[in-house]
Amino acid sequence: SAWEKVVGIIGYFDLDPNRVLDVLLDVFSTYLIEHYRFFLELLRCSGWSRARLPSDAASPSNETQMAVDEPASDKYTGKSLEEVLKIAEEPLAKEKQGTAFANPPILGDVLGFKFAHYQAPGSVQDTVKPLYYLTALLIREGFLELSDVYDHLTPLDPALAAMEEKAMQWARKQLLAPPKFNALASAAALESSYHHRGSNSNKDEEAKRPEDEQDTSNGPHNQKLSLLKALLALGAAHPAFTIISKFPWVVHAYSDVTDLVLRITKQSLKPLVISHIPVCKTVSTYASSNARAKVPLVGSEKSALAPKAREHLLVYDAPAPVGTMSRSNVFFYPDWRQLIPICSTREDLVWIVQPLLQALGTRISRSPNIVIDLCRLGAVTLSKINSQSAEDKEMNEETDKRTRQIWSDFIRLYLLPATSLITANRMVSTAIWDLVCLFPTEDRWMFYEEWSSYGADKLASRPHPELVIQTKETRREIRDILRRISSSVSGRAFSTPIYHLMHSNPIPLFNVAISQ
Repeated sequence: SAWEKVVGIIGYFDLDPNRVLDVLLDVFSTYLIEHYRFFLELLRCSGWSRARLPSDAASPSNETQMAVDEPASDKYTGKSLEEVLKIAEEPLAKEKQGTAFANPPILGDVLGFKFAHYQAPGSVQDTVKPLYYLTALLIREGFLELSDVYDHLTPLDPALAAMEEKAMQWARKQLLAPPKFNALASAAALESSYHHRGSNSNKDEEAKRPEDEQDTSNGPHNQKLSLLKALLALGAAHPAFTIISKFPWVVHAYSDVTDLVLRITKQSLKPLVISHIPVCKTVSTYASSNARAKVPLVGSEKSALAPKAREHLLVYDAPAPVGTMSRSNVFFYPDWRQLIPICSTREDLVWIVQPLLQALGTRISRSPNIVIDLCRLGAVTLSKINSQSAEDKEMNEETDKRTRQIWSDFIRLYLLPATSLITANRMVSTAIWDLVCLFPTEDRWMFYEEWSSYGADKLASRPHPELVIQTKETRREIRDILRRISSSVSGRAFSTPIYHLMHSNPIPLFNVAISQ
């Protein structure tokens, strides 16, 4: 009925349909958080989308629903990441299938005109965030293709490639920077509670961030990056990784992009973690005991303070920021999980999680929980293999060999390098050892050898430039600590910082300590 009224107004006042679409998109972006479902259905009734939902597609048949609810266990086997993401989109594609229009939609041109308003040379106003989420939502729901709006966005692809060079120049500058002499480095310990350098405030991390991340990530003309963040936040993984495949370095250069990819990775791992890792079901009574009032109130003896209900605030940011005592932040689009490929078997780790970890590299260190979950999954899997009988081992020799090789690659390429960038986390170190100890001694020493090679001072190969810089910083820090230890100062005063370094970077620590 709303669409019929819109058509009636267009005909009665002889309005330009394209201008009506422009106004409709403005209202849509203004009320996107609260009423996005209504506007999506309104646009689906119009002729401005690529496909219109037919009348018989509103309620899918039982056969179609059963086909969606019963996924094949090996449907991702042997597929590339692009094919995996396309398969994950199939349920929504079947749900939204309809009659395609012969003419290309005008939605992309109207949105491109809106983006062009913020690309003027004298424009200092940043593109409004709802416009990115509106475009990403229309792409996710099938009203648009990424190619319809991609050419309207700035900067151009060569300019994005130049940003990668800036990031590498920053890494080279940090690696080759000469150490600065500090008189306090030669002094004795002032306090027994030594603060580790990695536990400082975010100002140090901000100073270490590349120049393009500090100045360009929120700039008014970096529209492709902002659209990428919106696509990842809404769970439109396929178009988002189309952009990432062109510029894989953005996952390493921008921490908010990294967090969104980690969010997708965690969601893919979640069913496998729940089904294979035992969880403690003991419920503590501490919180319930503290909920009771400690001081009796005046009046009825049974009266108590009624807890105030927390206010749920819908936000654009994903992952949602931490709330307060009275308010919790909730991402406005709860259906973002629908198009994420899910790991239902351990074999899916190879075809879903490993390509995501390959895109993340050492940036997986920003989510220690994912590192711990992977280590626990590997420990459970390898423990079952090691506990088999002799007959079962002989029967499953080829399968077990492939499984060991998979987890060996996970340790070498992702888990151990990420450990070097996680500051003093005992749970991560314990989880890593619980997995590594299940391999023979020869394999463990091979892991350590490759791990130490990632921190070598050779930027030309640079498989992990962050590890090169972190190794250099660790060597400087342990030299400063050892320089302050003398015969008159007990080494116990410096035990805490040494333990912190040992948890994450034991190899550089031992190399410096033995050689000094």
